[in-house]
Amino acid sequence: MREKKTTFLNFKHTRGDAQQKQMEQIAQDGVCPFCREHFEKYHNSPIEEEGEWWVVTKNDYPYDGTSAHYLLVYKLHATNVTEVDQEAWVEFGRFVSMLNEKHAPNGGAVFMRFGDMDYTGSSVAHLHAQFLVGGPHSEDAEKLRVKLGYKKR
Repeated sequence: MREKKTTFLNFKHTRGDAQQKQMEQIAQDGVCPFCREHFEKYHNSPIEEEGEWWVVTKNDYPYDGTSAHYLLVYKLHATNVTEVDQEAWVEFGRFVSMLNEKHAPNGGAVFMRFGDMDYTGSSVAHLHAQFLVGGPHSEDAEKLRVKLGYKKR
């Protein structure tokens, strides 16, 4: 069943049964789950910060092995970075700094996928960024697995 793709969702990129089940309901409803007017209906974690342009919340389906995994979701429906208002990038930077101060990690990652989900590995076609913190390297530590797209053939 993970081959299904709707306008807003790509089922090939789900990570587990709970996310799959939630996305099936969203597909039935035919809405974008990250658009502000629908966000709280489909997202279980509370909104921790909200600005003029972005919503900050924990990821309901964090990547395995992260100690912190947040979403920064653009409030307007967009699928490409070129659609983001220039003022929104300033607010985005403030929220990334806020998360960094809150968790005080020795290291982490921030990434954003945009465009066609078949190229990016994203499951939701709505611009959002991920803020991740894992653990330190050790001989027995596994690497965090994050899909950022597919290799060129």
